Amino acid sequence: MSSNIGSVFLQSHGSYIPLSLIAKNLEQCSVNELEFFLYNLRSNNYISQDVTINDYTVLINKLIKMFNSQSVFDSWKALQVFNVLFSYNPIVLCSFSKTILKELANKLEFMFKKQRLNSSSTSKEFFKSLVFSINNLIKLLRNKPVLKREVLIPNLAPIIKLFVTKLQDISDLALIEIFIDFLKDLLVNNTSVFKPYVNKYYQFITTRLSEETYLQNKLVESFVCCHLINLNYQTSSEKINGNNADTKHFKTNLAQVQWNNTIAAILVEFKKLISLYEDILDIDEYTNSIISKLPTENNENESIFKFLPLLKLDLNDASTLFQINSRMNLFVQILKNFITLPTTFQIKFNTEYFINVSNVLISLQNFKLLKGLRKDTNVISCLSLNLISLSYDIGLPILELLLNLKDGVHILSFSAQILPILQNFMIPLYNNGDKNKTFNLNKIMTQKLQLMKLFAFLTKLALSNNGMIISNMKEGDLEIWNGFLSLAVNLLKEDQSLYYKLQNYTNTVNDAKNGSSGKKKSNLMKKTDTISDIYTVPNAFCSAKVSNSLSKIVFDFLIETIKKIRVTTNVRTLIEKQAIADANYELMKWLVINPSLESSNQSILPIVSSLADSEIKDWLRSVIIPKLPQNFIQQHSQAIIEKSAKSEMNDANIDEDDMWIENDAEIVNEDEVNEEEEEEKEQPPLKKQKLSAPVVEGNTEKEVAEEKTVSEPIAPLVIETSKIEVKTQEIVQEVRENDDEGSELEIPELDLS
Repeated sequence: MSSNIGSVFLQSHGSYIPLSLIAKNLEQCSVNELEFFLYNLRSNNYISQDVTINDYTVLINKLIKMFNSQSVFDSWKALQVFNVLFSYNPIVLCSFSKTILKELANKLEFMFKKQRLNSSSTSKEFFKSLVFSINNLIKLLRNKPVLKREVLIPNLAPIIKLFVTKLQDISDLALIEIFIDFLKDLLVNNTSVFKPYVNKYYQFITTRLSEETYLQNKLVESFVCCHLINLNYQTSSEKINGNNADTKHFKTNLAQVQWNNTIAAILVEFKKLISLYEDILDIDEYTNSIISKLPTENNENESIFKFLPLLKLDLNDASTLFQINSRMNLFVQILKNFITLPTTFQIKFNTEYFINVSNVLISLQNFKLLKGLRKDTNVISCLSLNLISLSYDIGLPILELLLNLKDGVHILSFSAQILPILQNFMIPLYNNGDKNKTFNLNKIMTQKLQLMKLFAFLTKLALSNNGMIISNMKEGDLEIWNGFLSLAVNLLKEDQSLYYKLQNYTNTVNDAKNGSSGKKKSNLMKKTDTISDIYTVPNAFCSAKVSNSLSKIVFDFLIETIKKIRVTTNVRTLIEKQAIADANYELMKWLVINPSLESSNQSILPIVSSLADSEIKDWLRSVIIPKLPQNFIQQHSQAIIEKSAKSEMNDANIDEDDMWIENDAEIVNEDEVNEEEEEEKEQPPLKKQKLSAPVVEGNTEKEVAEEKTVSEPIAPLVIETSKIEVKTQEIVQEVRENDDEGSELEIPELDLS
């Protein structure tokens, strides 16, 4: 571009640039100059100024010429200008959207020819910009009635057909992702236009659904969205017999029936996969009864998931068992989308079936292998990992899915079953043969990452429905919850299990050295050159603490429990020691605020106060010396009385000085005194009486002494009574003024228990 154009840029920065000048210089402009043009085209000046349709026509024709040129850079620049014009200029959108949409569709078809998409990275980036421009224009046309009817719908069907047809020929995952995102938006928002092509698109999705790629989640979402449109599950014989001839009045319910039937079909697939373990594990009768209650296959859901490949399981190759985990993980994703995606109809599912599936999957890790398989170490090791993964990655997410729906409303009626199900997570962590159910630290440390998921779920459970689930727990449930608290404290301990194992290894080496076998001794001596560190400094090989993320999850669980549940003394003592050892002030605070109900409990407040620093200074002061609202009540009550007295004086046109004079001089009779005493009884007493009691008592004795020396007792009594009230007000006022200066007032002791 010539230098004189640069001067035009500087002069016209932030102002109106003629469209003819922009059209003239678009083809030769650089990226920075294009950015300047795009910035100015967003201005309202191109709508409010006297710009004719002919001016826009010149610019659009220039852009179409650039868009259809052989230069990818020119085509890309034209796309950017199209996006800005349609997004910020309604005149261009109403006048030229039909023409531009056809041009974009022709360019899209041109890109599919001769495999241009797979040729270079430049063509892929341009294709991404092209799809974005089409999607942007479709969104802008969607909510305009005339534009939708005359521009969008006639041109949208060919675009959908082109995408669905060419999608099967694409092998690049990045391009498939672009296709899936674009078609998902059309599938959700333009279902009527998408309907003729949904079955073909559904077939493509089903062929790739089981592939474990980073696109699996998006494929699952598209698979679920396809069910918004009625898919053809009926057989050809049913079509010939005309079973669908009289179903027009059920048109709005077809998608709902299909949606709910697919959810039931997922449960059937879960039952099929769970039944595979009946030939491997020694499952008890109770669990078998739960499995038998799961829904079985019927005519409505028997053919929905037949597109998935069969699992090839072989116990000679025990690693094939993990195919079951992959398949169940896929069904969990599908189930989550079917339940959480918004629909225009009501979703119906049986919560009890989901809980039963989760119950079985979590309890499988507690069953032993059948006798014929117990000697195969490869099967034992792979199956143990497989069952742990099923419990934490499949069974627990199903419960979490129900817990996240409407803040746990779906599992509220099943709350009595939830904790016994979760108790199955603790059973493998106990010491074998221990009747007291103490935890094995080595087993706990090997499942740290899985336990993070468990305690995160327990924290959500404690918070759901404002703690309604755990606040209504029975005695047996409280015992289980205390077990989780004990497990949490053990999880926060230092990992010393490796230390003890290394000590045992040291003893074994020493015994072998002192033995009689010279060959064994020499072999061990060869190993001790570099392995000597293991039994000289075994503690150096141990991890000192758990990760910060895990400790935060566990402490959040402990805090929410302390807020809502009165835990037993033994478990509470463990929690207090752990809170002090880790200096977790937030947990210390709630331990102080929510003490145990048992009389033997000792508050940790003295220990916390000895550890006090700037971090806990504020809340510690409020706990030790709480600021009760006594002064506020006194001032509030006194202000009301003074305000009412002033209003009465104003109504009677009496000044304050005159009132005090009258009080000193006026003598009233006995009937008036009795009436005043009755009025004082009707008024609420002031909260200041406790602080001013000694002052009132001293003045009262003086009154009695003066009363005995006066011949007419009634008049002096009334006068002195008014003076007593004035003195009391003055003294209380002085106490209030000196309260902030360190006056020695008695603060009532509080019983924090």
